[in-house]
This record gives sequence, structure tokens and C-alpha cells, in this order.
Amino acid sequence: MMLTKEQVTEINDAGHGVLILYTNVTPDKAEDKTLPTNAYLLELKKDGKTWFDLVMGDAVSIFDKYYDYLGNCMVRMLWTKGTRQPSMYKTDKPKQPPKKQPKK
Repeated sequence: MMLTKEQVTEINDAGHGVLILYTNVTPDKAEDKTLPTNAYLLELKKDGKTWFDLVMGDAVSIFDKYYDYLGNCMVRMLWTKGTRQPSMYKTDKPKQPPKKQPKK
């Protein structure tokens, strides 16, 4: 039982320090050096199925979110080989409209 797209969007939009970068990936995706330094590769197992997710955030928040949504499914959490500063890591966030200039 993996997270649905709606659940991923809900978690990412909640702003609780957890950002799911990729779901259901192969472990070699964690070798990517363009990932942020605070990204983790999660090995998850539920109902006899095993899958991997790449998640950005602090370990406690990540564990709490996954436990809330899927229960006791986390097998292990490993650092990725990412070298990017988290604040400089680009995600696919929608662009904000430009701010209006005040009238003079």
C-alpha cells in the first residue's frame, strides 16, 4: 500500500518539514548527487510489498508522517548521496504571480 498522489500532494502542501521527492523508485536513485543533503531513501514494507521513497526533511518528521499515513511500515531510513544545500534544491512548485506595484 503505497501513498496515493493525493496523499503525496497533501503531505507536501502541509508544510510540516516533509517533502516527498519521489515515490516507488529504485534504490540507485539515492546515488544522485543533485539531491539535497537532507534527503533520505526510505525502505518501506506493507502487506508483503516492498518499495522505496525519496523524502526530504528531518528524520523524526518523516517517520511521524509515514507512521500517520501508513502505520508501522518503515524498514529503514538511509541518507542519500545528495550534495545540494536544501534551500537551493529546486522542486516543481507552482510559480507565484508577480506582486503588484503600489500606486504612486
